[in-house]
Amino acid sequence: MTGAIDGQIEIEHYHRYFLARDLCRDKDVLDIASGEGYGAALLSQTARSVVAVEISAEAVRHAQAAYPRDNLRFLSGDARSIPIADASVDIVVSFETIEHFAEHDRFISEIRRVLRPGGVLVISTPDRDVYSPYNSPANPHHVREMSRAEFTDLLGATFRNVAVLSQRPMIGSAIVPEPASAATATASFLTFERRGVEHFERCEHLPRPLYLLALASDAALPPFGSSVYIESSRLAEREAEREAEREAERIQFEAEREAERIQFEAEREAERIQFAAEREAWRQNDVQMRYALQETGRQLAAIRASTSWRLTAPVRALVSRIRRTSSAPAPAGIVEASTPAGIIEAPSQRFSRWLGPEERLRQRTSFGLDLAIPALDVAIGIVTYNSEPASLARAIASAEAALSVAPLRGRILLIDNGDPSAQRNGTTRMPSQGNVGFGRGHNILMREAFAAGADLYVAMNPDGALHPAAIERVARVYAAQAGRAMIELIQFPAEHPKEYDPVTGETAWSSGACLAIPRTVFDATGGFDDAFFMYCEDVDLSWRVRAAGMKVMIAPHALFLHAVTNRTNNAAMRRAMLDSAVVLGRKWHAPDFVATVSAELAALGAPIPETMPEPVPEAWLSIPDFSRSFSFSPVRW
Repeated sequence: MTGAIDGQIEIEHYHRYFLARDLCRDKDVLDIASGEGYGAALLSQTARSVVAVEISAEAVRHAQAAYPRDNLRFLSGDARSIPIADASVDIVVSFETIEHFAEHDRFISEIRRVLRPGGVLVISTPDRDVYSPYNSPANPHHVREMSRAEFTDLLGATFRNVAVLSQRPMIGSAIVPEPASAATATASFLTFERRGVEHFERCEHLPRPLYLLALASDAALPPFGSSVYIESSRLAEREAEREAEREAERIQFEAEREAERIQFEAEREAERIQFAAEREAWRQNDVQMRYALQETGRQLAAIRASTSWRLTAPVRALVSRIRRTSSAPAPAGIVEASTPAGIIEAPSQRFSRWLGPEERLRQRTSFGLDLAIPALDVAIGIVTYNSEPASLARAIASAEAALSVAPLRGRILLIDNGDPSAQRNGTTRMPSQGNVGFGRGHNILMREAFAAGADLYVAMNPDGALHPAAIERVARVYAAQAGRAMIELIQFPAEHPKEYDPVTGETAWSSGACLAIPRTVFDATGGFDDAFFMYCEDVDLSWRVRAAGMKVMIAPHALFLHAVTNRTNNAAMRRAMLDSAVVLGRKWHAPDFVATVSAELAALGAPIPETMPEPVPEAWLSIPDFSRSFSFSPVRW
């Protein structure tokens, strides 16, 4: 904890340290995970000596400069490997530490090692059943929280005597006996809590405590009792100041967004003017080319009507026969140069072989390249979580441009998994339900879109951008496949390496970075499986689409800018990916894959997820491919 915070968290921490301060009088004390150091400084006011250990070297340097005392030392170290000698302290203080890692037994063993015989541990942690009830957002900094029973069992396995106190922050009133009052010496501790407008609860204890505070020792525990922390300093004024600061920040944020909007509109107008000028230049060039072609045609007709052309006919026939006998097939990787007007062919590097005329015809039929743009109702959905405002603005602008192609009708839907993104004109923002995950967020948007009459839903990552022609090309694929194919827009500048058929576009699974899901597909599958918080939900949905007898495709001519090849795969992302992989393996009957992924989680010190999804029918088990690790399909490189 840092001394720079205030409000309720400050009250909670001060109360715990003041209680420990009385227990530490004339003792040698260890404050483990001491943070910024103000708590250790409080303990040093009564203790004989205090050693404060903190894993952050920066925090240690700050504490050494901020709290210089003769009986106080700050050390850099890990709570799971405490850097002090055996049996060197009388009291160990550990507040809000144990829930930040999974190695609880190792931590308690280290505390036992450094305590002298009869030493006391003073420790606190959130009560998981109250602090993190089912279906509530998890604290992203907590790795493993404990219930009251788990907490007491952990301490009781190491120490003979354990006493647990309850702590609950509140606004209220305190009534306590005077020191000389014998009449109330044995009275029970009563609490009265308002639970509703006309509903009050009476308890003979502290109900629903948010935190558990325990004393543990092999010797008799020191005397202690109930305590009250009273905060009487300018709480209302400070809250008003914070509200004023928040309002100022909101005004500044709105001003910055408005400035960004004006700049964006100016850039759009400049681009429109430039595009109009380029289009006019293309038109003039087209007129010149048509004139030149007509002139060339007239010259060619004159040549063919000439006497010399008729006299040299036998020579030309002989040359033609020689060329046919010596011609070789076109080399692999070359795509025919002729391109119909208005169609952008996929780069040749995407194809592994030469496509003959019949294959090119099948390719055009599969992707609907010769079809007119169908009159579809398209919804583009974006699920955000702490998204960069500039990236989100770019994503929405690209979606608006891609939906502006007639005769498409469309809308943009946005749901917020936790960040304060402002609503943009032209987008419908759904009420946030907390950080519900990628797949569940898109399911909420899909239900809204299809209920409003959409034919096609496009799930789009907020850190990418659609090519202006992307949606019209996906619409053609939709029409060519009669709405019975889930379609991945191809990513650039770096494609996903998984294989796909260059003729039919079919692939093993489609990435959720930018994915078009027809109403027919959603009705048959129910969308993403909510059992997946993040990662692997797109693989699972793709396999279920194939099991339902429909196609999973890539549209290589529909481009989605997703320049994330340098994204850092940090430990939290890796753990989330592994958690989802365990769920995927359990659902699709892959015990060997689950065992391999679980071993990696264990090596990271992370618990194995408890989610047990409903297994798929065994008749579907010819579809998944777990033999290629997280690729889940053959790859091209």
